[in-house]
Amino acid sequence: MIEKLLLTFGIATALSLSAPDAAAAPKGGDLTGDAFLKEVPASKLYEKFRTPDSSSKLFARWWWNGTRVCEKEIVRELDSMQRAGFGGVEINSIAFPDRYKDTLGFAQVPWLSDRWLELVDFTMREAAARGMYSDLIVGSGWPFGAEFLSRDEQIKMMALGTMEFEGPCKVTVRTDDLIRSATPKLLSANRDKLSELIEVRLFPAHITELIPGTPVTFAPGAQEVTIDVPAGRHIAYVVVKHTGYMGVIHGALGARGPVLDHFNAEAVRRYLNRMSDAMRPVVGNLHDRIRSFFTDSFELEGSNWCKDIREEFQKRRGYDLYTYYPLILKKVGPYGNEIKTPYGARIEPDVMERIYRMRYDYELTLAELFKERFLDELNAWCRACGVKSRIQAYGKGCMPVESLMDVDIPECETWYHKENGEIFPDDKMSGHGYKMVNKFVASGAHLSGKNVVSCEEITNTRFVFNETLERIKITGDLSNLSGVTHSVLHGYNYSPAEAPFPGWVRYGTFYNERNPLWRFFPEWISYKARLSTVLRNSEMQTDIALMQPLVDMWTYLAPQFEPSPGKWRPFYVNTLWEAVHQNGGGCDYLTESILQRSTFADGRIEYGDRSYKALLLLEVETISPETLAAIGRYAAAGGKVFFVGSTPSKAPGLAGLEGGDKEVQRLTADLMKQYPDRILHVEAPRKGHLIAWYKELQQKYGLTPAVRIDNPQAFVNQNHYKAGNLDIFFFANYSLTEAYTLDTEFNIDLRGRRMWLWDPMTGERALLPDTGTRLKLHLEPTESRLLVFDKPVRGAATATADARLEGPAERRALHWNVTLNHYDGTVAELETDRLFDLGKEKRFESFSGQIVYRTTLDVRPGECAHMEFGVENCVSELYVNGVKAGTVWHGRHVYDVAKLLRPGKNELKLVLTTTLGNYMLSLKENPTMVKWSNFKYKQVVNPCGLTWGPDLYRD
Repeated sequence: MIEKLLLTFGIATALSLSAPDAAAAPKGGDLTGDAFLKEVPASKLYEKFRTPDSSSKLFARWWWNGTRVCEKEIVRELDSMQRAGFGGVEINSIAFPDRYKDTLGFAQVPWLSDRWLELVDFTMREAAARGMYSDLIVGSGWPFGAEFLSRDEQIKMMALGTMEFEGPCKVTVRTDDLIRSATPKLLSANRDKLSELIEVRLFPAHITELIPGTPVTFAPGAQEVTIDVPAGRHIAYVVVKHTGYMGVIHGALGARGPVLDHFNAEAVRRYLNRMSDAMRPVVGNLHDRIRSFFTDSFELEGSNWCKDIREEFQKRRGYDLYTYYPLILKKVGPYGNEIKTPYGARIEPDVMERIYRMRYDYELTLAELFKERFLDELNAWCRACGVKSRIQAYGKGCMPVESLMDVDIPECETWYHKENGEIFPDDKMSGHGYKMVNKFVASGAHLSGKNVVSCEEITNTRFVFNETLERIKITGDLSNLSGVTHSVLHGYNYSPAEAPFPGWVRYGTFYNERNPLWRFFPEWISYKARLSTVLRNSEMQTDIALMQPLVDMWTYLAPQFEPSPGKWRPFYVNTLWEAVHQNGGGCDYLTESILQRSTFADGRIEYGDRSYKALLLLEVETISPETLAAIGRYAAAGGKVFFVGSTPSKAPGLAGLEGGDKEVQRLTADLMKQYPDRILHVEAPRKGHLIAWYKELQQKYGLTPAVRIDNPQAFVNQNHYKAGNLDIFFFANYSLTEAYTLDTEFNIDLRGRRMWLWDPMTGERALLPDTGTRLKLHLEPTESRLLVFDKPVRGAATATADARLEGPAERRALHWNVTLNHYDGTVAELETDRLFDLGKEKRFESFSGQIVYRTTLDVRPGECAHMEFGVENCVSELYVNGVKAGTVWHGRHVYDVAKLLRPGKNELKLVLTTTLGNYMLSLKENPTMVKWSNFKYKQVVNPCGLTWGPDLYRD
């Protein structure tokens, strides 16, 4: 081994990081929400696929950091995003990151001020001039609120505290201490809150029967409360009303302070009208300027009260909420989740069952009021403005599926995690990328006749600066597999060019021209745009209906913080849909109310344009008699119903204990007796066996999928779409390391059609060999395929779906000249016979930038047609004898060199471009790196560089 190291500091020019010019975008045009949602006819779909318009391109969430914005920088950043291939922006005013002390003299522009309105108007005009859509977040941060809200308009919570006493005794407790016992620790607490002691009730430490407790009397405004404790151990249940307890998360000046009361319809209307009334005189007709108003997910941290809750509860549930009210409440912490620490009295199981039922009634009432008083008001306001609503209508207490059905552009979210591409368990969401809500959002869209499913995509709060395009691609593919058809990238940070490196960063991923990989982002963005063109202009095919045990979960686990629930049941409730699709089928989640409103004929559930041939209830124990009646009508029409793991035995809420449970048990038994071949109980799947479990069910009961897959894989999935006479299948392998070959047979009527391969990477298409409906489909690591059944065209190019590069291969040991162009402008030169991971070498572990490997390769005629390199976490570009062979940014780094190599000596140059992460780790004092290296995850040095090759392959 020969190795020589030369270091030259301070004399090299910095690596050029600017993105290349993209094709010019259309200027102006109709950029309204109506235009965005207009579908492309199937006859024009391939044409649009080749050259996607702005409606299919990625949008960018544009963090206006501290609203310290100006026209010059707005124009510069719009140009940068346009060149990268973005089709629109979401203007998102956000608090200035407090880690940056130097604001470069840019003052904060208050939300809704005259200057802010001017800047928003300017931005939307400039975006339109570039053919880009504009979205606008409602308020700032999330959930929205503002400093100007009156107490009555601020968020409210009834919080529980407990204190233990041993009697007999008389105890005097300071009111402040009672309030403190019922003050939860929150992630976004608002200091200027109003806390009022509402009541104190005394319960025995062991509750054997349901009792209302003994009220403790105290005068309003009293500084102390005296509690007369009988003999024995007792628990004081303390109820405190907190008003304005939560502050807007990252709210910008003018829209920070307390969160709005989402259960107060009048306050919601006033807030929304304040925004639109201020905008119209400056912006003009909002319909012509804004595609959608955006609202983030609802992280309300325990909001559970409104002034008429008692009356509404009585009207909807039929009994008085306050009889046993303290027992219904739970101690909560961040996001409103129940704390795990034991508290309160020990309660006998039969009594606890009644409390659980009452808690469900309470949560259901809150969910109904939230929809009526917030979601319905928000949707109505958007329509009055002529602007589409784009809402992440989920969070603690939202109705899954139904909450999304009234939204014009329903949205979910997909996260960048290091586990993506490495693990894919069926009992948890790690490694999946998409959140559990994604399939519920997509189901709601399908059931309400919408093809556009939006996504806050590649959300990243852990691995900022270490994101590879390869992992970004598979995360985006996972997003599309979950039902997403259009993506809003999270996010592009507004950061002046003169801001100290790396600029103002509210959140990652690090999308801008300071990222070494930025010049390659157009490759991925173009891929996503072509894919989105097809998916959003076609209809996903789903014929299996799943029903989660929502009432059971809300009763016994309480509504969870979605999209990241802490608990769920059964283990496969959020992942069984994957097994349906992995086995070639398609499914949606239905709910009880949707099933009750469905019609049934010829063995199918019909709802709007959707049609399902089987219904699976996933360990549903609690169900309404009305839903069972609907299941009976479905079975009578020839439908198949599977009670997975358990059969229904309970009715919802407290009414269930008053005769409803027995009615459900009777109806269930009668139905299973009446339809023994149509309503069946099947054993629940085991962890690690979901795919095999569903395949057995599929085969045993004749649930013929759209495509039969003989050997389904955990790391491969598919969706089936239709557009006119086109049948479209999207397959993706989201493994970073493994290739798979699937034996498939498509269950469609060809009728003179052939199978095409549409390539989202290039926009080209080619006919596959005429094998009818059978296909051996090979997918390399991270590879995706779009298969389209359409009429053949004479003279069309041909391709194969089983193309693979396999051995035998010859690995050549070569001598390499290496130049390391560091991001900081320094250059290192190296001569070596040994290829190695730079991240494991102390001298190179902080390197980021561009690495150029040069060598000479001696070949004989016909000796090599393809060449492969072992590249770690980099984009590679290969030049053979001065001619570029291509760029590889995901999967195996394989190049077709048959036409570039000549007999004898050949000059090879392999250029690798790294992430920024390893360099950032070395900047110990940089405030941005300090922030992200300590946030949730300890950043580590990533593998980097060329570690083996070239491997030479003959034809």
